[in-house]
Amino acid sequence: MTRSDGPHSSRPSRWGRLCALLFVSALLNTTGSNADPVADFYKGKQIQMIVGHSPGGGYDIYARLLARYLSPYVPGNPTIVVQNMTGAASLISANYVYGKAPKDGTVIGMIDRGLPLMAILGTNPNVRFDPAKFTWLGSASSFADDAFLLIARKDAAVKTVEDARRSGGPKLIVGVTADGATDKDVAVLFRDVLGFNLKIIAGYRGGNEISLALDRGEVDARLTALSGTNASRPAWFLPDSPMHVLVQFARTTRHPRFPDVPTARELAREVPALEDVAAAYARVRWGGERLSASEARKLLRRLDGRLDPVAPDARP
Repeated sequence: MTRSDGPHSSRPSRWGRLCALLFVSALLNTTGSNADPVADFYKGKQIQMIVGHSPGGGYDIYARLLARYLSPYVPGNPTIVVQNMTGAASLISANYVYGKAPKDGTVIGMIDRGLPLMAILGTNPNVRFDPAKFTWLGSASSFADDAFLLIARKDAAVKTVEDARRSGGPKLIVGVTADGATDKDVAVLFRDVLGFNLKIIAGYRGGNEISLALDRGEVDARLTALSGTNASRPAWFLPDSPMHVLVQFARTTRHPRFPDVPTARELAREVPALEDVAAAYARVRWGGERLSASEARKLLRRLDGRLDPVAPDARP
């Protein structure tokens, strides 16, 4: 995304609904008619792709997969180098890109999808960026074939959705990263809106650390995207796995892989009140438009058409 004080673009993102937020902090002078000044600028250079979560997690997997295939679609074919900058559910990396990173097109970042909403709501005084002054380039997934899952250990005291929602029943211990992150916000939504008995343990550096804690039995469950978990922990979805999926979120219908697992909307106890809350939250988290800053429009016109083919190339 790009720093700018200019107006927003209302044109929808070319990469569809947001899963992992991909942005660039850049401003290139593309004036002139000789050849391609953007290609001239990038030739022989490196682009840093800064990931706000720890190695081995879903965002890190998205970034490293994308980095393999992005270069041919950027004029000048620069080398893409992934760098992890963890902390506060990627808030540190977002603040860095906004305030300190070079704004010459050589820094791309991937942050938690929940941070723009947290910045807009103004609930965290440590936010040092204005999401309206970034240019959002796209997403690593359309989320059309994805789902956000509540995955739990089979040996946890909570075995079913009914157990989780039973008054006075045992608490499901859920590991999350930090305020503003999607896993923390969805956990709160499950607890406060859908009536789940959850004990939320925050402070993990990233998804990989939570997965390790879940493997070791330090927590009972975690909230995570199917796509990233399928890459990092495919064994969790095997029939003899010690894990199982309790609920799927961010979907209007059940995912084909989980026909017997209810969606969060199905669990809404008051219609339409709770269902509207879940639907509105999903639109904010997984829907969205690119915020195109005026000072980056020339750069984006050159990059947009060349970024689209990356997604099919990078598909595992």
